[in-house]
Amino acid sequence: PVVLIVGLLLYFSSRRLNVVALGKEVATSFGVNHRGSVIYFLILISLLMSMSTALIGPLTFFGFLVATLSYQVAATYDHKYVFPMAFAIGFFVLTTAYFFMYHIFNTPSVVSVIIELFGGLIFLVVLLRKRSL
Repeated sequence: PVVLIVGLLLYFSSRRLNVVALGKEVATSFGVNHRGSVIYFLILISLLMSMSTALIGPLTFFGFLVATLSYQVAATYDHKYVFPMAFAIGFFVLTTAYFFMYHIFNTPSVVSVIIELFGGLIFLVVLLRKRSL
């Protein structure tokens, strides 16, 4: 229920998040309280992070993997489209990792191994493409 409520709050405030993403000066000129909005969004994101860590465990590259793939597939920076895409890709990555661990490799090992492997590979590809952090 917490993830659903926070996800809906983020989705319905995606317009304000788009304006905040433009920077402090632009957001202020549009009449958005930048500091308050940033704190609000950070609290919501920290709630989502704590829920995912409690349910799945610490996954270093999971967020990076899902965010990178979501922006690539959505081909836009509008959060109204990126949020549902991120949800679908995150669900797909987790279920695929569980499927491979339990049905293909036939081992009850930790799923984070597969996610960290592919997340690390995607991180290296992005890093080598941009040639900087």
